[in-house]
Amino acid sequence: MPLTAASMPDGELKNLLEALVFAGDKPLTMQRLRQLTRVADTDRLARLLDELAVDCQQRGVILQQVSGGYVFRTQ
Repeated sequence: MPLTAASMPDGELKNLLEALVFAGDKPLTMQRLRQLTRVADTDRLARLLDELAVDCQQRGVILQQVSGGYVFRTQ
């Protein structure tokens, strides 16, 4: 049975969010992330994006909110 993003465990959904933001050519808004993942729970998405931002603190990139959306930038 296919796995939908809404039914993914948090770790897998966080990886998907990371890939989507990384691949985006402009900041991805919460609305666009909801559309791409088909996950309606904005609280869950926001929590996972916050976790991703913390995870990135140990890397060479940071996750930032810019122009109402999320984007990766170098440290």
